[in-house]
Amino acid sequence: LCDMVINADPACLPLSVLVMYNLLCQEEAVLASCHMHSSAGEVSKSLRNIFSQEVQDRNQHRLALTLVWKQELCGCSLMVAPSKQTPIQGEASVCRYLSRLLKTPYDAGSIEQATEIDALLDLCQLLRKGSNKERAAALRTMNGKLGKSDWLVGNAVSLADVVLWSAVVQSSQDTPANVKKWIDRCSTQEAFKFALQAL
Repeated sequence: LCDMVINADPACLPLSVLVMYNLLCQEEAVLASCHMHSSAGEVSKSLRNIFSQEVQDRNQHRLALTLVWKQELCGCSLMVAPSKQTPIQGEASVCRYLSRLLKTPYDAGSIEQATEIDALLDLCQLLRKGSNKERAAALRTMNGKLGKSDWLVGNAVSLADVVLWSAVVQSSQDTPANVKKWIDRCSTQEAFKFALQAL
């Protein structure tokens, strides 16, 4: 059993983590639970009940995921093997870890594609916490890539699509045309639909 605890700030929803959880559930038996920390303040019912699982035997699962809603400076963090206290900080890094638990990781292409994905993941921080100018530049970069392809890297959904979708759908910035079409494409997929329940 792989035991993971994710601390996530309800004010800065890591929707990409919910997408990755849904993808993992399609491959493995995942036991998920959700808790509220006192620092989280008011947490909506949809967030409190994002995992609608009944109490089950932990031994019947390969992964145990506990999501704790609390104030987090970096948006979210993942504790792998909580007894060893090994933290992974930031939405992109948490999703990169979760992606590698999939049978076919979302960054399993060539070294060039993996590098391109890593470069795009850096845009997540700009979209989340950058100035208006920085967010607009990040969206222009995405818009240019999406003018040539349906997805950000290659011809299928990658980790870059998952993480940047989370940041863009929660951004107040004006969205360029190609990015709008891409959001619609992402939002028709089951894992993305599951994550949208949190909004």
